[in-house]
Amino acid sequence: MILNTQENRELLVDTLCQTFGITKAKIMSKSREREPVMARAVGYKIAKEKFGMTLREISAIFPTGKNTMRHHTTIIHSLQSLNDLASVGDELVIGMTNEVLRRLDQTAKKGVRVIIEVHPDNLVLLGARLDKWGYEYEVIEDGVTLKIQNNG
Repeated sequence: MILNTQENRELLVDTLCQTFGITKAKIMSKSREREPVMARAVGYKIAKEKFGMTLREISAIFPTGKNTMRHHTTIIHSLQSLNDLASVGDELVIGMTNEVLRRLDQTAKKGVRVIIEVHPDNLVLLGARLDKWGYEYEVIEDGVTLKIQNNG
């Protein structure tokens, strides 16, 4: 579940909403209530550490309105605050982060299908790597997009 795809980004937001018991509208809002703030911070952390996303990419997952992204300093501040709480052993922060990761891993083990857009020149190399790693895949849309299914 490390692939940075649109499907996985949506899955992250859905999992955060389920874990924290909030709506998608609430997590995307500018609310400073504890649950949406904590959910966004955990989402930022997972997006950065597990999906390898940049601050700009992370801000695009959690827009504050139509065509409005969160400022990168907001994300930096949230990550620092979350890490500070985790470093002093805040059980809620650690527990909620682990719960979101557990749910994402459970979903991945069920065989989530993801789509990877690939430049045609890299298609053969990617296919060889997917074969090596034990993934089944099919080439769709003129050979630039792959669907993969983890059977592990």
